[in-house]
Amino acid sequence: MARIAVTGATGGLGANVVRAARAGGHEVVVLSRGQGGVAPGVALGELPGVLVHRGDATSAADVTALAVGADALIHCANPPFAGDWIGGQKRMADAAIDACRATGARLVFPGNVWIFGRGRRGERVLDDAAAAPISARGRARATIEASITRSGVPFTIARIAEFYGPSVTTLMGPPLQALAAGRTATWYGPPDVEIELAYMPDVGNAVVSAGLDARTRGLALNVPTAGVTTPRKFLELARAQSGRGSLRFLPAFVVHAAAPFHAKARAFADILHLWTDPVVMKAARWSELALPPLPTSYAAGIEATLAWHRAGA
Repeated sequence: MARIAVTGATGGLGANVVRAARAGGHEVVVLSRGQGGVAPGVALGELPGVLVHRGDATSAADVTALAVGADALIHCANPPFAGDWIGGQKRMADAAIDACRATGARLVFPGNVWIFGRGRRGERVLDDAAAAPISARGRARATIEASITRSGVPFTIARIAEFYGPSVTTLMGPPLQALAAGRTATWYGPPDVEIELAYMPDVGNAVVSAGLDARTRGLALNVPTAGVTTPRKFLELARAQSGRGSLRFLPAFVVHAAAPFHAKARAFADILHLWTDPVVMKAARWSELALPPLPTSYAAGIEATLAWHRAGA
């Protein structure tokens, strides 16, 4: 079994990574600034069997201390979405790179589709596609990926579609939370474009399995999903499973109109092209290497997500 260090363990992604690693029998050590979590329903007490190292994800010294003796450092830390997100991302990534350089741990970085700019209808983005970001956040993520690949440290980049599921409270969280509570779920953008969504527990398992596999060292690879759907189909399925609530689809300009007045709307507007022109990936390397896990169906993923939201209501 491996020793895995995790930053951002109390966030949606980090918590699922920790659960997957513990379920696989691995030793897990996490970095925490305080006593509890920042994501609703995710506190350190809910991640049993982990060792806690107090520190700051922007501090190279703290992250290095975390990574000593680790086979892999899975970097899940994220700054607040509507704050100094870009600056915080860089500081955290730099600290993770420095830590892996000092300790020899493999840096496992969960990438995303923001680096690819606008998707094109019918296109499937390959593992080795060149970055073509058109947003500030996409450019920041592309810069971090480039820094990792040029750093000389051992690395694996696992690129993830927009995600949903238990512990997810950001972009895909509110619509499902609304349906679980019998309220109106709002989607911004066209309802019938092709999208793919990653189920967060699958992502946790995928990041751990890819990050420990010797064959993925030095690679960027796309993580598979349950396949292509549309916002309307996905949310109609969620509404049917919830048995209550309603759906509302609003044009993207509503977010852009609110952006000058609201920090969260401004942050969302930066990547809203991924809702109007979604990116869909092809997980060719994943299939070639026969990596686990098999993706959870949208029906099963939605059922578990609605149950999680109801439990936290």
